[in-house]
Amino acid sequence: MWCLHDCRKRGYDNVVLDFSACEAAFPIGMIPLLSSTDQLRREGVDVTIELPDMPDLERLFLNTNWAHFLQPGRFVKSDTTHDRHLSAQRFGDSNQVFGYRVGRKKSTKRYAG
Repeated sequence: MWCLHDCRKRGYDNVVLDFSACEAAFPIGMIPLLSSTDQLRREGVDVTIELPDMPDLERLFLNTNWAHFLQPGRFVKSDTTHDRHLSAQRFGDSNQVFGYRVGRKKSTKRYAG
């Protein structure tokens, strides 16, 4: 993550994230990376990735949507469901997360105590 911050600080206009030699990846590290690359793109930085060489890990990047969110123009969003992982999703607000409007409903009942 520091490397991405450093790229922004130095004013780079493109960044390549090379996962080709990667042997493992976990959501705790990847999800913040997705957010950081979003910020770079909003600042006009072109972000490209190289997928892992290991076939199982490459498939994980594709099926979890990590590849899509790291480089949306190159990788399509996956709707794959799997019993061991969920695909990353982007939500605009809590209504999309929960599927309904979140709020308190005022109670009209009064309770005798």
